[in-house]
Amino acid sequence: RFAQAGLERSRDEYLRGETGHDVLTTWWQHLTLGTPPRGLGIRLTLDATLQAEVAEALSPYRGAAGVVSASTGDILAMASSPSYDANTLEAEWADLTVRADAPLLNRATQGRYQPGMMLAPLLLSVAADDSEVTLDQALEGLSAGVNVDSEQLGCSLTPREADQAAAAASYATALYFGCPAPLSQLGTRLGAAWLDETIARYALRETALEELEPAQPTPPEIPAAGSVPGLEAIGQGSLAVTPLQLARAYAALRSNGALPSLRIVSGLEEPGGAWVDLPLDEGRRQTAGTAAAAAVLLALDRDSGDFRAMAASALTGSGGRRVNWFAGASPEGEPGLVVVVVLENGTLADAWRIGKQALVGAGAAVH
Repeated sequence: RFAQAGLERSRDEYLRGETGHDVLTTWWQHLTLGTPPRGLGIRLTLDATLQAEVAEALSPYRGAAGVVSASTGDILAMASSPSYDANTLEAEWADLTVRADAPLLNRATQGRYQPGMMLAPLLLSVAADDSEVTLDQALEGLSAGVNVDSEQLGCSLTPREADQAAAAASYATALYFGCPAPLSQLGTRLGAAWLDETIARYALRETALEELEPAQPTPPEIPAAGSVPGLEAIGQGSLAVTPLQLARAYAALRSNGALPSLRIVSGLEEPGGAWVDLPLDEGRRQTAGTAAAAAVLLALDRDSGDFRAMAASALTGSGGRRVNWFAGASPEGEPGLVVVVVLENGTLADAWRIGKQALVGAGAAVH
């Protein structure tokens, strides 16, 4: 009655009992009762406790968050805020469809945002792998601003004076502090074709998980500056991504450059009540070399190696509006976990707090 989306859409026939039963049972049920047999269940990869924690942390904001296992591609949590209560959908439908904060939009899979400097670790992993840069090479102008559609972007974190010295400033420090100027210059030098190829390697223009995402998500308004390599390289050009796409890309970094296939359904119920485990998709394509991916993540070490993280604000649309991103990964060893958060309101510190909290919660849930 209210249309379908996500797994309700992609697994509809199984959940209603139209498929999964043998042909004779289905035919007889339709003949005698005019309905399909009993609907069958699907088992999700989501961790219920972690899912509730992430949703609660997001609830004061507009945004989305996802937690992914880099080693398996399993989605452990995925939340969008604001949300709604499906039990009161009929009573609240008229209000939900006109609310300015769009609670019916699943921002994790349908929200399209410019990535800003969240692209930097991905681009530098490929540039280092291609021997175009080394992470420790000296740079000048680390803290310079970059003009984007009459606005100026600077470092996400303020570098210390020592880090601004030519001997200390490097691509590694540009990553650590989220400074756009070196990446913008790199994009200009390497050009549009290289950038397009790198974005393709990380599948940022591909549907992250067809079971969940619409076929043709609507891109957001982009800055009038348009597609310029120097702006594309800092995520302020034509590229717009979903949080789930970015989570898959960072999962590739965490798994030594191997891009995982995401999964949210781990098992199917059989007519007799038994469950069949679905196999993992072992096919992975390499985005960057193992050494380059590991070095980029190492440059993002936080809290004495407790986790690796990148955070940045991205201009989105006109009028200086910004979204705040966080992407974090667990350190070496298992479980290999990745968390991505995007907030349409709030602050960069809010995104960081939610992301770090989810990363800690995910580690506890998996262990």
